[in-house]
Amino acid sequence: MTAVRPVDLLNGTDAPLALTDIEVTPLEGQADAPHRWPQAHIRKQAIAFIIPHEAAPPEVAIGRRPLEYVQKRPWRVSVLLSCFMVTGCFHLAPAADPANASLFWNAGFVPLTDAEAVFLPDPATTWKSAVIIVNAARVEAYCPPAALAAE
Repeated sequence: MTAVRPVDLLNGTDAPLALTDIEVTPLEGQADAPHRWPQAHIRKQAIAFIIPHEAAPPEVAIGRRPLEYVQKRPWRVSVLLSCFMVTGCFHLAPAADPANASLFWNAGFVPLTDAEAVFLPDPATTWKSAVIIVNAARVEAYCPPAALAAE
C-alpha cells in the first residue's frame, strides 16, 4: 500500500479533515495548558498552512521516481498570510515563470520545501521544516524571487 502525501490528501476533495488526538496551544496570550480533544473535524478552507510530521521515506524509495515524474526547478518565494510569512522553495517546471502569481494562487494547497513560517506578531515564534504546505486561498500576497535574472 502506497502512503498518500499530505498535499494530495488536502487537494483531493473539499471534505473536512477528521483528526484524532488533537492538541491546541494559543500562539498569543497565556494558557495554563493546551486544549485537548479526542477528535476534531477541520474545514480545509480554514487551514492557513500545515507542517507535516512525517517519518523519513524508506531507503528503498529514496531516488525512485514515479512514472509521471517531471523534473522541476525550485524557486525561493515568500507568501504572506494574515499573521504569518512563509518562505520556501516553490517547485515549477523549468519553462514556468515564478513571477506569474497565478501559478501559485490557482494551485490549491502548495508545498514549499526547505521552508520557514514566522508568526508576524512575535517573529521569535518560528517553525522550520523540510515541507510546509500552504493553502493558496488564504494567501494575501505572493512574493516571487527578487532577482530572476541573477542565476
